[in-house]
Amino acid sequence: MAKQLISALTIASNSPDANLNRWATHMLGRLRPFAGTDHYFWGAQQARTRADLERLQIELAQQEHDAHARLNAVSARLDRFKPDNRDTWDFNPVQYAAGLREADITDTPENRVILNNLRNGYLKDEHIKGTRTGMRYHSHINGGSGGILFEYRQQPDGTVTPYVIDVASKRIHGNDYVWKKGPKGPPY
Repeated sequence: MAKQLISALTIASNSPDANLNRWATHMLGRLRPFAGTDHYFWGAQQARTRADLERLQIELAQQEHDAHARLNAVSARLDRFKPDNRDTWDFNPVQYAAGLREADITDTPENRVILNNLRNGYLKDEHIKGTRTGMRYHSHINGGSGGILFEYRQQPDGTVTPYVIDVASKRIHGNDYVWKKGPKGPPY
């Protein structure tokens, strides 16, 4: 029994998993001095170590299973993804460019609808038909007196993040927006 445990720990100490390797090496160092001494103490130590080793192996198997499940989910998302079809997108929460936040958009019923449409991929540009990932768009807010510059960004895991690039609280005339971050003028 002791030889089997030491053999299992030796194998585990050569594992590519750094945590298992470190733990098994540590346990081998603790057990070797007791081999051949008090059988009760050796047996108790051996049982604890074997239980810990089995627990770690179960945890590692679960982590490996979870990693495969995440990889399969990413692969499935990427396989069905079409950049110009929002029905193939899995959405992340809306992100805002540095220095911007949702509070920069006036809280009105109309603007809440606009933000909800952005969250769900239904917000479209005022002048362009359709949407696709990786393109910048703008939409009117505040009843048309302001604007929001946004895009839908595909992430490496196949999800899509609605991203607010800039917010204009007003327009001076025509398309001369007063952007919070960017230059004054039409959407950039």
